[in-house]
Amino acid sequence: MSAETAISRDAANPSPRPPWVRWVAIAGMAAGLAIFVLWTRPVSVDGEGRLGACQDGTPFILFDDGTSFYDGNRKYLTLIGWPEGMSYDNVRQGLYEDGVRIVGLEERLSVKGTIIDTPGDPGPCWNTIGLRVDSLEPLPEH
Repeated sequence: MSAETAISRDAANPSPRPPWVRWVAIAGMAAGLAIFVLWTRPVSVDGEGRLGACQDGTPFILFDDGTSFYDGNRKYLTLIGWPEGMSYDNVRQGLYEDGVRIVGLEERLSVKGTIIDTPGDPGPCWNTIGLRVDSLEPLPEH
């Protein structure tokens, strides 16, 4: 084999990449996927506050100080959804479950739920996020 043939063969078939390049690429894709999954997962809320209503009658919860969720500046969340059988009655100004009053306006409650995007433009109470209620309980006044 001549020197020219050896040079042309190396140029046509470069040596394979070092094995660590593949592992770095795989690790980068795994990290990207993990960040995406964590970023898009639902945000849970577990807090206490008072029931309120916007001018259009949409209920919201005004959270006590110390309740935290991802937007530390926001103190209230519009109630967008709740368990089957529960509803907000704008005329009687309260949350009801199967016709039985759970909590009325300005009364304290404990709530657990998930933050979701709100429908509409603008959304209810001019919020872009709301709270889908999983459970709530009335609390005594302090």
